[in-house]
Amino acid sequence: MSRHDGRIGRRLAIHGPPGSGKTTLASRLADVLGVPQIELDALYHLPNWGVPATEEFRAKVRGVLEQANAGFTIDGNYSIVRDLVFERIETAIWLRQPFRVVYPRVCRRTLKRVTSRELLWGTNRERWRDVLGRESMFLYGITRWRPQQERMRAALGERPEQVRLFILRSDVEVEEFVARVRAEHGGLP
Repeated sequence: MSRHDGRIGRRLAIHGPPGSGKTTLASRLADVLGVPQIELDALYHLPNWGVPATEEFRAKVRGVLEQANAGFTIDGNYSIVRDLVFERIETAIWLRQPFRVVYPRVCRRTLKRVTSRELLWGTNRERWRDVLGRESMFLYGITRWRPQQERMRAALGERPEQVRLFILRSDVEVEEFVARVRAEHGGLP
């Protein structure tokens, strides 16, 4: 499924489970490429954890992608906009580290966000009742791990032929990929 040949390009999408480092990698690559970073969570989550109607979300994503057509990094796994993303990207990156690596990251990040009252996507903050409830990231990380991996495998297997795929299975591979992008784009910082 993985192709590692050819140029990486300037329009990249990063996929992976919660805690895999999608947003961090998207930010790093955006800096290297000198392009905007698009975080799908920021477009999706409304104040007080509201969610937009499907067409409203699709319109937001379409508009942001059109504005950044010369290059961008985008991160997120929203299937309702995957077609919009796939038709504009050159490279898809799947962060596929093992559960034993990713799940502790989700737990640490969630606890940090709750205790620090970190502001997320406008006016949202993770709350203890959410962390311990049925929609908890702790529970999500366990119960949706395998199904999410299978959905991602299927989705990336159906990507357009012109979209190159890189599967990164470790932090070492992530660092090597960032170095490759840096080298491909003239050693930009």
